[in-house]
Amino acid sequence: KIMRSWLKPTRTKMMCATDAAWLAGFFDGEGSLCKYFAGRNKKYITWVFTIANTNLPSLVYCNKITGVGKPRVKIKSTAKRKTCYEWRVASQNDMVSVCQQILPYLTIKKDRVQKFLNNWKPF
Repeated sequence: KIMRSWLKPTRTKMMCATDAAWLAGFFDGEGSLCKYFAGRNKKYITWVFTIANTNLPSLVYCNKITGVGKPRVKIKSTAKRKTCYEWRVASQNDMVSVCQQILPYLTIKKDRVQKFLNNWKPF
C-alpha cells in the first residue's frame, strides 16, 4: 500500500458530546463538505470542510473546540452587506476526525458526511 506521506497526523481535539452536537447543528445549517479535483492535471480528489457565517465569535469557537481550522474573511463588508467569515478545515486527517465526532449528531448533512468517510482512504 502506498501511504499518503504528505498527510500530517491529526491535531483535532476530542470534543465533549455537547460541543460535538453544537458543531453538528452549526454545520447542518451553515456548513458544506465539498469534493474537488486538485493537482497539476486535476486528477487528485480532495475535500474541504467549511462553515460560513457573519458571526466571527461562533467560528472562533469552532476552532477552540476542535483545535483545527481557522476563521478568515470570505467576503468583505460593503454598504449593503456584512462581512462574511469562513472557518475551513483543509487537512484531510483533521477533517476525518471532525466528521467522525459530529456524525452521530448530524441530520441534514449526515449522508454527505457518511459518503465522505466511506470513500476517504489514507493511502
